[in-house]
Amino acid sequence: MTFDPEFVAYMAMGVCGGFYLFYSGFREMKIKRTIENIPTSKISTGAVGSNVEVKGQIDSEVQTAVQAPLSGRDCLFFSIQIQEEVRSRRHSFWKTLDQFYSHDGFYLNDGSGARAMVYVQGAEIKREQSPKKFLTRSNRLDELPGSLTGALTKHRDKLKRFKWKNSSWLFSNRIRFLEWCFYPAEPLYVLGYAHSGLRVNIKKRIKLKFEY
Repeated sequence: MTFDPEFVAYMAMGVCGGFYLFYSGFREMKIKRTIENIPTSKISTGAVGSNVEVKGQIDSEVQTAVQAPLSGRDCLFFSIQIQEEVRSRRHSFWKTLDQFYSHDGFYLNDGSGARAMVYVQGAEIKREQSPKKFLTRSNRLDELPGSLTGALTKHRDKLKRFKWKNSSWLFSNRIRFLEWCFYPAEPLYVLGYAHSGLRVNIKKRIKLKFEY
């Protein structure tokens, strides 16, 4: 019995895509349950050495403003997510390759008289507002907007799986860049692990979640 190589390739991508979607759904459910089980607390009274959820705003008094690379808008913090489209004969989905941020972290102020330093490496950002998008192909990366190219260059050391070099026309895939921006007075919920000194980090147990 012989198999069509193209059919085998599509079948393999379909299986991988199914596992990816299953894992993503399971992770989303786990994060949702964690959020539901942790009450929102004040930074000044948050329990150190445990998971906490706090609500506040990025402190504009100590946070340096930046210009977002896709929208060009001034903001206090932005996140860029790089995704690649994975296709099979029947299905397609966007797989995240890399993500980087304008800052390593930011100060959150909830009006309780204390600030929390939020470290965002590996964070997961969720918002009701749709992100700014830029769509291209992996063989046309030299056509990226100058501002986006500049941001990618600045944060090059943080990119692990995104390939800078243009691919060939034969193996070209669709690539999209998603931009989320955060502005002064915007309410945020942050879920993370509280260390001493009122630092909220995601390197243990769970991921941060930002949302309206």
